Amino acid sequence: MALVTEILRNTAGVFVAMAPYLLLGFALAGALYVLVPRAWVVRHLGGRGWLQVVQAALVGIPLPLCSCGVIPFASSLRKQGAGRGPITAFLIATPQTGVDSILVTYSFLGLPFALFRVVAALVTGVVGGWLAAALDHSPPVEPGSRQEQAGVALGLADKVRLAVRFGLVELVQDVAGWLVVGVLIAGLIGTLLPPGSLSPEKLGGQFVSMIAVSTGTSTVYSAFGWKLGGQLVSMIAVVVVAVPMYVCATASVPIAAALVAKGMPLGAALVFLVAGPATNAATIAVFAKALGKRTVAVYVGTIVALSIAMGLLFETVTGGLGLPAYSAHHQHGGVTWLTGVAGVLLAVLLARAFHQRMRARLARPEVAPTAPDAPRAELLVTGMTCDNCRRHVEEALRAAAPGTSVHVDLESGRACILGTAPSVDTLVQAVTKAGYRAEVAPPTGAAAA
Repeated sequence: MALVTEILRNTAGVFVAMAPYLLLGFALAGALYVLVPRAWVVRHLGGRGWLQVVQAALVGIPLPLCSCGVIPFASSLRKQGAGRGPITAFLIATPQTGVDSILVTYSFLGLPFALFRVVAALVTGVVGGWLAAALDHSPPVEPGSRQEQAGVALGLADKVRLAVRFGLVELVQDVAGWLVVGVLIAGLIGTLLPPGSLSPEKLGGQFVSMIAVSTGTSTVYSAFGWKLGGQLVSMIAVVVVAVPMYVCATASVPIAAALVAKGMPLGAALVFLVAGPATNAATIAVFAKALGKRTVAVYVGTIVALSIAMGLLFETVTGGLGLPAYSAHHQHGGVTWLTGVAGVLLAVLLARAFHQRMRARLARPEVAPTAPDAPRAELLVTGMTCDNCRRHVEEALRAAAPGTSVHVDLESGRACILGTAPSVDTLVQAVTKAGYRAEVAPPTGAAAA
């Protein structure tokens, strides 16, 4: 019982500590959503030049999009004539950061680390984009229309409502599940791992040092010290785990901070915050189909190599910053009125997000056709990993089949279109243009038998 209490106490401490910064980040993300619309991003980044590569990385850094949420943006860029270089830069830089995750990083790991994380996102995005551009010998894609759809100009009140809805409703729904998981993991790490268990000494520094001596490279090795061996071991281990897993930029911060508090080098934490959010197995598969295996190899290879390089550079430049903000303040500091109020507000927003998700899930069976011969089409969509993906697929199918009822289930990947819809090929093509893969869904239930 005492162990459970300690886990809950540490978890609550992490949650309350990040709440003010996370709420501020959500609000700023909502403002960016209104001030920097998708059409503007697509219009200004369409192209194939090296300057567009830098622009794509710079624009992507503050946007609050995960590694799967960038798929529709990348698809739009491709249709606007963007080459593989700018698209790759956008895919690499955007998921690593966002205004919300940058603020949370500052809260837990300090300003130097947060700034270096932004630099790492920019460097990896630009280098990866330039490499992809250098290897891109494909003919230019004929750009689509660059004209924004005419619409009613929004007033200030409408813009504020739209910003609040995106930042404090939709964005919270996107990160709610992973945020809770990340905070819980941080609480478990803080409770179960003994202090210093992830220090370079424990991670193989002395072992690598002995190898260097036995192989006659001790002179070169001594210039760096035994600590470098432990750092390399930890960074390689981190990148192997981080590349295939899915974790959003914000939810990864408390996990990294908890690991640092147990002795893991800050450079290894940087590797985790670069490689974890920027990649996942599902996204890699989708990108391979959309951009080709060569571009995806550049995409993954750049993230792996440069995340480790940036981690080592951080350790070299800073020379060890001592205890980060998380262990020095959040782990031992008390709850202030600001963090307390922010924690309650964030808990309410998360509870609302889970409630809305449950209501949507329970409401889906009600849309089943009442007549056995009612028009119905079902697709199996792959590449979706969050509610943001599900919404993009639903929007694409509704646009392709106006007047129908479209419902997409994230867990099973099944998309149901009720009503008179165009051909299945048209529906599949709509999903493909949105950046995902689709095929006719196999029958379920009795029909399958």
